[in-house]
Amino acid sequence: MVTARPDRRSGPALLPPGGLAVAASGWAVLAALFTQPVWMRMTAWGIHDWPQFYAWSEIPRRTLLVYRQFPLWDPYLMGGGMEIGHPHAAFLSPWFLPVLAWGPVVGLKLVAVSFVWLGFWGMWRLARSLAYHPAGAGLAALLWGMNGWFALSLATGHVDHLPLLLLPWVVRAMWQGCPMGAGAWWALMYLAGGPYPCCLTGIFLLLLAACRSACERSLAPGVSWIRAALWTIGFSAVKLLPTVDFMTQWEPIPADAPGATWWIVARSLLDRQLPLVAEYHEQLGSWEYGAYVGMIPVLLALASLPARPSWARGLTGAGLMALLLAWGGPSRWWPYPLVFHHLPLLESFHVPFRFISVVVFTICLLSGLTLTRWAGTSLRRAPWLWLLVLGIGLDLLVVNGRHLGQAAVTPPIVVEAAGPFRQQRLGFLGSPRPQDPEVLLQEPYAAAMYENLLRGQGAVDTYDAVHLPIRARAVGDPDYRGEVFLAGGAGRAALRRFTPNRLTLEVDAAQPNLVVVNQNAARGWWVVRVGRVAPARAWHGLIAAPVPPGRQTVTFVYLPLSALLGAAVTIITILFAGRRWVRRRQIASA
Repeated sequence: MVTARPDRRSGPALLPPGGLAVAASGWAVLAALFTQPVWMRMTAWGIHDWPQFYAWSEIPRRTLLVYRQFPLWDPYLMGGGMEIGHPHAAFLSPWFLPVLAWGPVVGLKLVAVSFVWLGFWGMWRLARSLAYHPAGAGLAALLWGMNGWFALSLATGHVDHLPLLLLPWVVRAMWQGCPMGAGAWWALMYLAGGPYPCCLTGIFLLLLAACRSACERSLAPGVSWIRAALWTIGFSAVKLLPTVDFMTQWEPIPADAPGATWWIVARSLLDRQLPLVAEYHEQLGSWEYGAYVGMIPVLLALASLPARPSWARGLTGAGLMALLLAWGGPSRWWPYPLVFHHLPLLESFHVPFRFISVVVFTICLLSGLTLTRWAGTSLRRAPWLWLLVLGIGLDLLVVNGRHLGQAAVTPPIVVEAAGPFRQQRLGFLGSPRPQDPEVLLQEPYAAAMYENLLRGQGAVDTYDAVHLPIRARAVGDPDYRGEVFLAGGAGRAALRRFTPNRLTLEVDAAQPNLVVVNQNAARGWWVVRVGRVAPARAWHGLIAAPVPPGRQTVTFVYLPLSALLGAAVTIITILFAGRRWVRRRQIASA
């Protein structure tokens, strides 16, 4: 029986530093091989949601490179909204650097490869720290990095799902008694634009802590979860506090998608022929209901149930509860709708079946545990175990890798700037849903959203699950009065300089009036005049400020207090964490 347990000490099961570098290089090569269909067409546009994430990445890139401003406000999508507080904003993470250097089309492909590599490498390190046999650790890593849920997410451009590949690093730090390290990895998930991975991680870790506390009859796992959550809040406050500020002003989102049937749950894990189609279940694509790992890993995970260590019993319990959440439930009193439809922030969580991803995490570790137990009973089985691991890896490469061949197939589109900034209407909201599955898979509205942004134009009717109430008007609307105008009376208003965070207006008013900017009003806008600063007003949901008679210059500046407070909390947390790390190193060296 394997008695592996989380341990911070090095031992025979752990590789020396040179071996770690070799293993990391090997997993990097495998990540490049698995994602080869995506990065081989480096400049090609992706299908489905890829252009949507191109747009979300291009906005902060344009703000930094063109306007030389820190990305605080997004004037381009849905009539204007907070950029620093948008849950999908990724410019505060190190994974934004490739996007900044090479643009979103190339940069996001490089980001995807790096996440797959970190998924392989993190699961390998986690399994080896649990004293897994190399064959068991290799199987767990292969299943985690190449399972169908991540492959389908990558194929269809759900880049925000990929930060969940960092989950093994979070769990490893938690089980090694380092909540600060767990909080740092957990915060990186959120800063990388992964609101769903961040929520999935928090809930799964809470379930895992509860199950481990029950198995070990100790409150220590729960206390460790609280400490890790506090570190996460501190590290990510620079984005988290503006997000909370944003989501107290947002437009309510539609109800969550219904749960899945048990037949869909079984097919998601076992169906080798799952097609990439747009209409699969409840008007959602098959990428929301696919997580292929294969029959053999599932059977290996089930074989680990008897005589397992306490941490594995806790892991099994957490995986079973995650499976119930993925199912969704038959009524509003089931755990998923009961919890997620009534708690702040969690009410924005879409598609309960996404919990299948942490179920796969459980299968990865438990199947690797079974191989470790088998290897421990007879060394003569080791070659056969490696052949089994190789066969499963090839199966994952063939079955899940085929989806990636459909990811980047659209030739790049050359778009030229279209003059001064104007709000446009692209025809997305309120339009009938196309019936052609190919059209749904290509998502022409997402492509139009990115093309319009490249022209330097705004759009009031693109897609965004988190946005302010749309009050801005587009060119051609009956009540469109320009990008800046006076609300009433005689006079003239003109936009002298446009930037995302700062608008300079020339106003000539014949009488006291309101000057209005054709963007959604939100907290954090200020009116700057000579000698004084005052909060901006809202006029029919638009940004506005009172002006006296005469010619004058009026400047609107966006600087939300939540961003300043969040930045201060994150800086203090990093300084405190650095001080703790230095002291620990000094104690260890002494």
